[in-house]
Amino acid sequence: MYIFVAPRRIVLKEKEVQDFRAVAERLVDESGIEAEFPLVTERSPLLKVLIWILGLFSAFMLGGLGYLWFAIVGNSDDPLLIVGIMFFACLLGLIVWLVGVLFVVLLYRREQDKRWVEMAELLDIVDEATIVLHEQNRKDLAVDIKRAETLVKKYRRYGL
Repeated sequence: MYIFVAPRRIVLKEKEVQDFRAVAERLVDESGIEAEFPLVTERSPLLKVLIWILGLFSAFMLGGLGYLWFAIVGNSDDPLLIVGIMFFACLLGLIVWLVGVLFVVLLYRREQDKRWVEMAELLDIVDEATIVLHEQNRKDLAVDIKRAETLVKKYRRYGL
């Protein structure tokens, strides 16, 4: 039996949200409506630090295992001792690494939820601005309006 863990939504990158925010700001400026934009979602400093720590830990773990391999192989005549030390080192390193990955995943999921909330608010603002621009019959912004409507359809399709 296979168990797959599917993401609830697509992953929103910071650049995507920034680009959509720029489109929303331009349409709001052109339409003249009053809109309060949501706060920009920033990456958590704790998440940045954890990602760096996991990367450094992985590099040191692999380097340490390589050092152990060459140090023990040259000085030991017992292959079972070598396998035991390597297994113990790998097991401890793997446990610490998995706990770190768990915290990174939880923080990343929280960040993605905040980005989707920000995107939902931006989508509502863009919807309102495009309606006003259609009513004003602004033909000079037809390309921007069409692009915004396409983006709204794309993001609405993924659960908003």
